[in-house]
Amino acid sequence: MSGVTSEDWSSLRLGAEGFYRSSGSDDFLHSEVFRSKLLQATSLLEEHYFVSKEVVEIGTLYNAIREEELRSRTADLLSAPANFDRPINQATLVLEDRIRKKSGDKSGWTGVQLINAVIRPKVAESKLMLSTDDQEQDGYANMMRGMMLAFRNPTHHSLVDSFTREDALKVVAFIDKLLRVIDTAKVR
Repeated sequence: MSGVTSEDWSSLRLGAEGFYRSSGSDDFLHSEVFRSKLLQATSLLEEHYFVSKEVVEIGTLYNAIREEELRSRTADLLSAPANFDRPINQATLVLEDRIRKKSGDKSGWTGVQLINAVIRPKVAESKLMLSTDDQEQDGYANMMRGMMLAFRNPTHHSLVDSFTREDALKVVAFIDKLLRVIDTAKVR
C-alpha cells in the first residue's frame, strides 16, 4: 500500500525532548513538542487522506459541549475507536440524573416514566417548568420523551453498533442543549 503507510514516521516519535521531569519523580509531556509532532502527523494525513474537514467538524461538535459533567462522562468514550452507543448511554444518564435532581423527584422512576411525572405538556401541570408557553413546554416534553425512547432505552437495554462517532457527538451536543434548558427551569 502506498501513501501514509510507506512514509517514514520515525521523525514523529517523541524522544527525550518531548518530556520533562517535575521536582518530584514524575515525567510530564512537553506540550509544545507534542503539538509540533501532532501538527506534522496531521499534515501527513491531510496530504494523503484529506482528513482536515472531518477533524474540524468533529472538533467543532465536541467543543460545542459546554456542560462539564456531560463532557467529562463522554469525552473518553467519544474518542474511542468504536462502540459509540456508550457515550450516548452516558449522556442520557446525565440527562435523566439532571431532571431527577432539578425536580427533586424521589420516585425512582427512569426514562419516559420520569419525564411523564415531572415534565408535563402544560406549564400549569408540570413540576419542571421549562417555558412559560404551553406549546414550548409541550415541545420540550416531547423532545425529552423522544430522547429516552430513541436513545436511552436502546443503549441501556442492548448493545447498539450502528452509531457512528458523528451520531454520538450530535446526540451528546443536543443533550447538552437540553441540560441548559433544564438548568434554567423553574420548579413547582
